[in-house]
Amino acid sequence: NPVGWYDSAGPDINCEYLGSVYFDGNTCGYFGDLIENFGKTANQACCACGGGITNGTVNTPSPTPAPTPPQNECIDNPVGWYDSAGPDINCEYLGSVYFDGNTCGYFGDLIENFGKTANQACCACGGGITNGTVTPSPTPAPTPVPTNSTSNVTTCTDNPVGWYDRDGPFYNCAWYSENEFFNDGTCGLSGDSYENFNTTANQACCACGGGSTDGTATLSPTPAPTPVPTNSTSNVTTCTDNPVGWYDRDGPENNCTWYSENAFFNGITNGTTCGDIGDSYENF
Repeated sequence: NPVGWYDSAGPDINCEYLGSVYFDGNTCGYFGDLIENFGKTANQACCACGGGITNGTVNTPSPTPAPTPPQNECIDNPVGWYDSAGPDINCEYLGSVYFDGNTCGYFGDLIENFGKTANQACCACGGGITNGTVTPSPTPAPTPVPTNSTSNVTTCTDNPVGWYDRDGPFYNCAWYSENEFFNDGTCGLSGDSYENFNTTANQACCACGGGSTDGTATLSPTPAPTPVPTNSTSNVTTCTDNPVGWYDRDGPENNCTWYSENAFFNGITNGTTCGDIGDSYENF
């Protein structure tokens, strides 16, 4: 109810299709509340999905089928496809003028989602389907939420909590988990480099296979503040950065603390950041 209902993807995605064995026999579960048409979703309109009307009068007239698409019209398949980086990286984006108008060429075969790459799913990239039957994009299964159950549920915590790599707080565990534009993923390409707090991303981040599952995660250490001179008359020599808060011309992250903690150069002069680049990158 209405008789002959189908969703907005077209007449082929109807109550009979929703009651089929696709998607492990749970097509209604995946899409039943997802796409509304003629004022109702599949779970409201289709008997196969627990909707429809029993022993009643169907007052709603059957919808008029949408006009047949013109011959040779291409439709993205699945409709609404996007890559695993998120809904913004969709067929419309891939067909844009970014990357010299060759976004499909750069990324079309790189990242698969819903079982297809952009070059397979998107008309703009030479994929899609012409005069055929398209399917809606499946909705990713929700991530289970931990409960207070006494069952053996193992949760992972980044360790140390709040970890980020030596290039600064922007490059944290969330950044490593969300950026998959490298062939092996960011964890695969850089997860054993850019150590910070004596730990790499592959050791610290759950998204990279690291982290802690035994509840012993620690907080990222905070650099100790620079000592402030006092009025003591004892022969204590203290040093203050001058100017206070100095950083080099590459930006605030490359400050005196950064120079003191990062000895990752190979010792062109004496094996320290100060020795290797301390006379470069002048600022102020």
